[in-house]
Amino acid sequence: MALKHAKLLRSVMVGYLNAEGANTISQVKYLKYLAVSKLDCEKLPETMSDVWSLQALHVTRSSSLAEIPKSICKMKMLRTLNLSGCIKLKSLPDSIGDCHMISSIDLCSCSKLTVLPDSIGKLQKLRTLNLSCCRELKCLPDSIGRNKMLRLLRLSYSKVERLPSSMTKLENLECLDLQGCRELVELPEGIGNLDKLQVLNLNYCTKLGGMPVGIGQLSQLQKLGLFPIGKGEKFARMSELANVSRFGEELTIIGIQHVMDTNDAHEACLKQKANLQRLRLEWMADYPKEVNTELEQAVLDGLEPPPGIKMLDIHGYSGRQFAGWMQSQVGGGVQGPAPFPFLREMRLCYLPNLKHLDGLVELPCLEELCLLRMPSLESISGGPFPSLVKLKMDYLPCLGVVWMVPETTMPDVEDGGGCYNLTPHLGLVRVGSCLSELVINRCPKLEVMPHLPPSLQRLSLHGSELVLQSPGQCQGSSSSPSFNKLKKLQLWNVTGLGSGHGWELLQHMTALESLEIRCFSGVQTEVPESLWSLTSIRSLKVDGWPNIRMLPESLGKLRSLQKLSIVICRSLISLPQSMGKLTSLQLLKIGWCQALHQLPDCLGELCSLRKLEITDLPERTCLPQSICRLTTSLHELTILHCPGIKSLPEGIKDLTALKQLMICFCPDLERRCKRGTGEDWHLISHIPDVYIHVNMMGQICHLSFVKLITHLTSLKELSIENCHALVQLPQGLGELCSLSKLDIWLVPGLTCLPQSLRRLMSLQELEIRGCIELGELPECLGELHGLRTLTVWRLDSMTCLPQSLCRLATSLKELQILACPGLTSLPGWIKGLTALRLLDIEWCPDLERRCERGKGEDWHLISHIPLIYGLVPVQFASLGVYEDRITYGYPNINRIDLQRQF
Repeated sequence: MALKHAKLLRSVMVGYLNAEGANTISQVKYLKYLAVSKLDCEKLPETMSDVWSLQALHVTRSSSLAEIPKSICKMKMLRTLNLSGCIKLKSLPDSIGDCHMISSIDLCSCSKLTVLPDSIGKLQKLRTLNLSCCRELKCLPDSIGRNKMLRLLRLSYSKVERLPSSMTKLENLECLDLQGCRELVELPEGIGNLDKLQVLNLNYCTKLGGMPVGIGQLSQLQKLGLFPIGKGEKFARMSELANVSRFGEELTIIGIQHVMDTNDAHEACLKQKANLQRLRLEWMADYPKEVNTELEQAVLDGLEPPPGIKMLDIHGYSGRQFAGWMQSQVGGGVQGPAPFPFLREMRLCYLPNLKHLDGLVELPCLEELCLLRMPSLESISGGPFPSLVKLKMDYLPCLGVVWMVPETTMPDVEDGGGCYNLTPHLGLVRVGSCLSELVINRCPKLEVMPHLPPSLQRLSLHGSELVLQSPGQCQGSSSSPSFNKLKKLQLWNVTGLGSGHGWELLQHMTALESLEIRCFSGVQTEVPESLWSLTSIRSLKVDGWPNIRMLPESLGKLRSLQKLSIVICRSLISLPQSMGKLTSLQLLKIGWCQALHQLPDCLGELCSLRKLEITDLPERTCLPQSICRLTTSLHELTILHCPGIKSLPEGIKDLTALKQLMICFCPDLERRCKRGTGEDWHLISHIPDVYIHVNMMGQICHLSFVKLITHLTSLKELSIENCHALVQLPQGLGELCSLSKLDIWLVPGLTCLPQSLRRLMSLQELEIRGCIELGELPECLGELHGLRTLTVWRLDSMTCLPQSLCRLATSLKELQILACPGLTSLPGWIKGLTALRLLDIEWCPDLERRCERGKGEDWHLISHIPLIYGLVPVQFASLGVYEDRITYGYPNINRIDLQRQF
């Protein structure tokens, strides 16, 4: 490039540049603007510093760049320095302070940047400093306080723990972005002196213990995001919010349990914050054992949102009565206008002591209402909610009859010769006529009267079968208007539809397009005949029916079916020939059906089939020849974990429409289909996208696994998922000294965990799921004194918890036991886990009975725990959660997922 004499050249933008090219550009003496999106150099060439006229230097996304030369101080005219995305850059040279004209520095996503030089304080014209996503940056130099002209400082998603006190001297600072600084524990005292500050973004600063006194002096503040209430006098009181007239459209207040004076809540004057649209109020960050319910109620009453609020989220409130401002006044005569006419979404979660949620005010714009984890709730009423589209109720074990009506008056409940015994004061939930989605999870006593809203289009039930067994749902099509518009139905752990645990209601769902039945109880040995009357159905998923041996020929009646998924039916031995009549079928997925020996020849008659996926069929030895007739329709073929399949049918070469073929964990088939040399390669070479996973891991045992991860000493999160051939974890796992979270999911061959886990002293979260052969947990878990959360999910072979867990008396805060049927009782030592704040037991029939609230044999062992979930008598058969995801690691990762690699 002959640029030496290009005296008029002022701007250069290059997509890729090496050292030689950089030296050439440096000859342009009057260059003012240089942008390089990828510089292939470890060090910025010294010659670049000779471009004395340069005003803007952008070297971005240069993964090799690790050093900036000291000679950068020669760039006396430099105003903008952008090094964003230079992931190896650890620091700037001290000489950067001599670039006195710099007004903007962008180091965004310099993930290895650990420090800024003290000389940064010499940049008196610096206005913008972007350090977002500098994930190793833990502190700023004190000299930052000398950057008097600084207006914008971004530190989002860095590791900054504290800000220097000198920052309170930045009198021109307008924006301080700290979003996602999860290590930030406090803000400097005197931050109220930043009287020009307009944005203080504290979203997701989860360790921030409180706000400094004087925060209310920020009168220009327009965005705050988070206001944590600290414990003690060193932190600002909530009342300081009164002085901040505009703090943005969204605000989260956490730690409200620390408010000891009810006047603080009233004096915060949230009701007057006209621009506030989204408000989250959170109590119980530490799950206190004892709460003053009257105080909490008074505090909540003082936190009335402004009339223009659009989203309200209340989390962890422990009062026995709900907020007065959200309830209609009984006997108040004619009601005035709706107090919150624009509220669109309301979410109430973890309200442990609330028994009655009655008389909710009219909310004319409410579109989504979520009532979650309220173990004491017995009744709900209110409205009208004429715009309500989605209603979700999760874990309301005491909630009984709910009258759900679109009208504003009590309906005529005498119908079909029957009469419901009502009392005059019984309340209604006036849901309007727009409710199209209803999700009910773990509400075993819930009955909806007089029937489900006729506007429903999507219904999801999990362990709440009484919803569909009340008389109003089961009196024939003339009195079952609830299902006229129903298009999607999801059932999880529901043993029947309609009275007498039958499936009569299916025949009335004439508009149904999608049906999913998951984690079935196992009492059913055949598919109900009424299912085959769903002639409009387009998608059917049968998941986790352990005792179903065959599907009937009636399956062929579902002529509109486009998607069919049959998974985790371990007793299924055959599929019907009538499947060939499903001429509209486009997707067929069959997986984890261990007894299924063969696929029917009728698959070749599925003239619309575009995608066929077979997974984990160990008894299957070959593909049906008939699929070779799908020459113009089949686009994708996936074969996973079918070791019995040795070869492909000869006719597969005729599948001219096939665009993608995936073969994984089928050793013999993988060898025959090896690219270029396999015996069957000539049959598939015409396919554009062929993925053959050559499974060498089983041959080299786990040594490569050790080498893969044991050197990652800075690793924070590790997920081992869907590793079907893995039978043990390496002892080297204990070398991951920084690991704080470990997930082991769906490793069915795993029989034990290594004792080296005891060395994971930073581990805070441990989840073990779907390891059906894991008979016991190691005693070394008791040495993990930092462990806060332990989750065991579907450990079919486990019969007891390790005795050593009793040593975690002061650290373990959450224990979840899900779908472990072999665990029939709790050990006596669990009573000594004094720090335990949450216990969740689900799908463990014997254990649930022994832990039944108030009367179970083991109730006395757990009655001290503030939050206890589950204990709903629902049988569990199998887990229908199988996800195929592949993530790729990099040398600087702090999280790694190993999925389906073994």
